[in-house]
Amino acid sequence: MNRPIRKVSVAGLAVWMLALCLGGPARAEDDKAILSRLNQELAAMELLIASAERAPRAPGSRLTFNYGSLRNDLAKIQNGIREYIQLETGLPRTTPIVPLDGDYAH
Repeated sequence: MNRPIRKVSVAGLAVWMLALCLGGPARAEDDKAILSRLNQELAAMELLIASAERAPRAPGSRLTFNYGSLRNDLAKIQNGIREYIQLETGLPRTTPIVPLDGDYAH
């Protein structure tokens, strides 16, 4: 049985993972440590993505999942987190916000 490919919101996934990492109210000084842990979890997802990418496709499937797009979106999220961690308090953002693709079916 073919399962339909659903559009996954990477931003939603990142928010969910952040909530998972927080586990409760965090103190301000823990902020960077929590975000660093979140970035590690996002990096660990690469193994799952690579495994899914190698899995055989269902015969006759018209849609395929665009793993390259997913990797690009996750990299954008990771870069944004890294930039936030490295920012000094009170300094304005100097790099533009890059939108996520979010469309993983092709």
